[in-house]
Amino acid sequence: MKTKPMTVTIREGPTEWTEWWVREPRSAHTTEVPSERHLQCVWYDPMFHPPNLHTAQNEPVEIEHPGQWNLEAGPDFLGAVVRIGHPPRRIVGDVEVHVHPADWLRHAHREDPAYSNVRFHVTYFDDPPMEVPGAIWIPMRSALRSWAGFTFEAIDVTAYPYAARSKVPPCAELVRNWPVAAQEEFLHRAGVERLRSRAAQWAHRVAILGVEEAVYTEFMAALGYKRNQAPMRWLARRVPWSALNSECEGDPERAYALLMGVAGLLGPTRPEMAPPRWIWDLWWKMRARWEACALSRSTWHLDSTRPLNRPELRLRAAAVWCTRSPMPAWEWLRIADESPSHWIEQIVQTLLISDPWAAGAARRVLGPDRAAAILVNVVVPFLISQGRLELDDARWMEALPLEVTNSIEREMAYRLFGPDHPPSLRRSTLRRQGLLHLFHEYCLVDRTNCQECPIVPWLKKAQRKFAHMAHDPNPLRGIPTARP
Repeated sequence: MKTKPMTVTIREGPTEWTEWWVREPRSAHTTEVPSERHLQCVWYDPMFHPPNLHTAQNEPVEIEHPGQWNLEAGPDFLGAVVRIGHPPRRIVGDVEVHVHPADWLRHAHREDPAYSNVRFHVTYFDDPPMEVPGAIWIPMRSALRSWAGFTFEAIDVTAYPYAARSKVPPCAELVRNWPVAAQEEFLHRAGVERLRSRAAQWAHRVAILGVEEAVYTEFMAALGYKRNQAPMRWLARRVPWSALNSECEGDPERAYALLMGVAGLLGPTRPEMAPPRWIWDLWWKMRARWEACALSRSTWHLDSTRPLNRPELRLRAAAVWCTRSPMPAWEWLRIADESPSHWIEQIVQTLLISDPWAAGAARRVLGPDRAAAILVNVVVPFLISQGRLELDDARWMEALPLEVTNSIEREMAYRLFGPDHPPSLRRSTLRRQGLLHLFHEYCLVDRTNCQECPIVPWLKKAQRKFAHMAHDPNPLRGIPTARP
């Protein structure tokens, strides 16, 4: 039963405000409207899974595995495993969580290809009806309201996804008890394995495309950062390095106009990203030869992209870098025989690019942080594939600059070693690469809720060597980290 409306009058000097408060006593059937973050925590943590969860078609729902909490762009959870119906059918796919069903349209997910694998649309409210093609609708409001004692106030949203774990995976149960030196060695070996596999991919690319085209394509993809790697690769295929230099004759202005035109980015855009008039003039002269292979503007992920990561700005760096003569890749090969600290410093210098068309002082469009990432993920695997670096040479590995930390690396460190893991585990480029390798090679592709993950048997074998830790500084030597 509602109380009577109460008028609260607040006076301060000559000004007066009146607020109306209508209060309803709390009952067992009252559940506050949650935030989307609260619903994500409910889906992720088995402690909060309601016992009577059903789909919108009233089929029973059993969450076998909530999926990987996605901290990047795209669906909220990746690779969830859910049993639906009776008898249950096991369905694997991504999960998108909303408060209201209509948020799917309001957030423009329908036209975003990143959401094409969404198989479960989880909402709080169950109206108005909203059909997401290919997805099962799971409203949670009724199940949570009927669960005696449940309240969203019990959820510490700041603890997810790091401090609070849905389940400690079997690999973490093993490695959390290892000595720190063994944990570091494990990550180091995984990092070496990542570089080995990437070098093998590089050798294949160079054999097919040649040095210039292979380096150009991977450099363009690296400029795409997280969200625009694929469009950058497509652009590199439509405007190959040889054609770019033949058309532009080493002129970065013409190269920028060509790349922007074929990218389809010369249309309406944000004022600060609008290209200067001379870009249009140069593109108009080349347009007849290149317009047929131009990409659509919708190909690019432009919403919620930081200004420094926008493709319009990244293509300025590409235009300057790709018209240098000789191509920087040949300089990389030449100086790789020098001392590690020297060649690393010199290569980073070839990756630092300032905008020659910026007003006033030249503005850096490719800075030290991104240069370090390209060095580790592009240049080093390339040099290994060409036999200029050895994977068992610790000198250059220890000299590599640290990349900016990312969400995958942090997630894997918390998952494997817990929230209180030693900071030293991530103070090494190779160990950070190891965390990325474990995620992409095992966690990202696992659909068995860790039950058939091949890394666990290897870790059990490695554990037998811990008794000799004092005598063997590298107890994990010889234990593979990749899939057989």
